[in-house]
Amino acid sequence: MANRLPDDLIAQLATLETPDALEELRARGLLISPAAAELATFALTQAHDDPQLALQWLTLARGVQTASGNAPEVEASILYAEARLQVLNGELAVAERTLERASSYWQSTGDTMSLARSGLGLTQILAMQGRLDEAEATILKTIADLESLALPDATLLLLDARQNHATLLSYQERYQEALAIDAAIGSQLAELLAAEDEAQARAELQQRLGLILLDSAVALTYLDRPADAEAALREAISLLSQANAPVDRGRAQTNL
Repeated sequence: MANRLPDDLIAQLATLETPDALEELRARGLLISPAAAELATFALTQAHDDPQLALQWLTLARGVQTASGNAPEVEASILYAEARLQVLNGELAVAERTLERASSYWQSTGDTMSLARSGLGLTQILAMQGRLDEAEATILKTIADLESLALPDATLLLLDARQNHATLLSYQERYQEALAIDAAIGSQLAELLAAEDEAQARAELQQRLGLILLDSAVALTYLDRPADAEAALREAISLLSQANAPVDRGRAQTNL
């Protein structure tokens, strides 16, 4: 979705109380569903680093959504962002219900990609509650749904789902199974990287591959393969350096 809200307006909205922000949007003719969706996206991207700002965007998104007719696909996006904030606040049962409501909207609108993405979120919520069998059933269904789509746009989301499955297996100390999945993901990412010329896309793939190698190193350590774990970490550090991902590179260096 292309930005409909100009940068100067976004900066202004961040300084206003919700009623004043809604009035500013009204004056500009922007009390419309796409603006509500964009505000929900802002909330989602800010949720981890600045939850207070995320809540501000989410409250504004809700106001725009109400004024613009409550489009179901936008309602789903708002609920998804709300669920993310609830997870970060430790309200896991509430987040689960919120995410299920978002999923029902995506189901009704036929948005299979977003529905699959919500499956990744639900897997995390279930795992955090210790409901590992339910989490595994959820992620396996999500993987099957994504495989059935057979769409190029679903490739990276499918790899994310498989990585979530590997992480879930690691939680259960099923390291050999997790390592096999990580290896398959790594091979596919390496193929995508070799075929990619665009710099930003290459950096994203390098970061993804580096993180997979970091996960693999953890599994290898638990499987008492220290030399292989060290090799995986060194390769991860190289890739994360190329991707300009200092935080993730620091994690890998700490584990070395």
